[in-house]
Amino acid sequence: RAEMDALPMDDLCGRPYQSKNKGVAHLCGHDGHVAALLGAARVLAGVRERIPGNVKFFFEPAEENAPPGEVSGAEAMLRDGAFEDPAPLAVFGAHFYPDWPAGSIALRVGSAFAGNDSVKLTIIGKESHTAVPHNGVDALLVAGHVITGLQSLASQFDIGEALSMHFSTISGGRATNLIAERVEMAGTFRISDEALREEMPGRFERMVKGVCDAFGARYDLDYRLRNLPPVVSTKREVDIMRAALHEVLGPDRTIEMRHPRLAGDTMQNWLARAPGVFFMVGTANEDPATQWPSHHQRFDIAPETWPAAVAGIAMTAIRYVEAAQAGGWSAASPRGKSLQRAQDSVLRGPQDSAPGRRGGPVNRKRGMA
Repeated sequence: RAEMDALPMDDLCGRPYQSKNKGVAHLCGHDGHVAALLGAARVLAGVRERIPGNVKFFFEPAEENAPPGEVSGAEAMLRDGAFEDPAPLAVFGAHFYPDWPAGSIALRVGSAFAGNDSVKLTIIGKESHTAVPHNGVDALLVAGHVITGLQSLASQFDIGEALSMHFSTISGGRATNLIAERVEMAGTFRISDEALREEMPGRFERMVKGVCDAFGARYDLDYRLRNLPPVVSTKREVDIMRAALHEVLGPDRTIEMRHPRLAGDTMQNWLARAPGVFFMVGTANEDPATQWPSHHQRFDIAPETWPAAVAGIAMTAIRYVEAAQAGGWSAASPRGKSLQRAQDSVLRGPQDSAPGRRGGPVNRKRGMA
C-alpha cells in the first residue's frame, strides 16, 4: 500500500521533479511511496510466473487530510471494495523518513505510529479589573494549571509508551487591566497504545474538571478521537519481512525501531482488516539537501533510497506469498528454486519481460499479500 497526497505549501526542493503547482508540495514522502511501489510492481510483474500467489497493489489518495465533507482516501477505497475479491492475507506499507540513512529500512513489532487526536478546550472564568482580582476568576491562571496538570498526567503512564500531549495554541483576555474571562486552547494528543488512547478523554476531563472546580471556573471540552489510531505491525509479518530484508539489504541495513513514531497515518485502516507491517525507509545521505524534515519545503530523497525500497518491498511480497502456502518452503524444493530465481531478479533490479512472454495478471486463488 502506498498513499498519494501533497501538503499545502510551496515545493522548494529544487529538483526536476519539484511540484509545478504553487502551494502544492511533494512532501512527507508521498510521491516516493508511490514511485517505490510502482517499481516493486514492475519487478514482480517481471517474475509473475514464479510467484505462487497474488500480490495486490493499493494506491490510496487523500492520506494527509480528507477534503471537507468527505471521508479519507483509505476509508473511501475500503467502502468501494478495495479489500475484496480477493481479500489480502496481509498488508505492507512504507513511510519515507530522513531519520534513517538512505538504503536502510527500519521496522518493529507493535506500534509503529501513534494515534493522533485533536483537543479543543475553553476555560470560562469571570472577568474583573486587576485592581480587584478577588472579584473575578482568572481563566488564564486556570488554563496554566490545566497545562501543568496535563504534563503531570504523562508521568503516570508506562515509560515504554510513546506519547506527546500538547496544547499548541492558546488565546484569551481582552485588555491588560482585566482578568481574562475566557481562554481557548487547542492541541493534539498522540498516544501509541490504543487502550490508553481510548481512556484519555475520560482521564483528561476528570483532571480538567478538578482544576476548574478548585478555582470556580467552568469549561467546554471537545476531545475528538480521529480516525487515526496507532498503526500496529504484527510479529509474524515483521519476522517474514525482516528475513526478506536480510536477503536483499543485509542485517546492517535492516534496523530495529526502538520506539513508535509520534506521527499519524491512515495505514491502520488497512491493518485493522489484516495483519501486516508499516515500515520506515531511510532517505538521507551526507548531502544536506536530503536531511530536511519530511514536512519541510526542501525535503528531498537520496538516490540510494530507491533500490532499497523497491527490493525490500518486492522480496517481502515474494517471501510472504511463499510462507502463506501450505507445506512450507525449503531452498531445495522446486518452489524454493523458483523463488530463488525470483530473488535473483529482484536483486538485479527492474527488468522488462522477456520477448514473447505472455502479459496480463496472474489469477491464482492461493496466498496473497
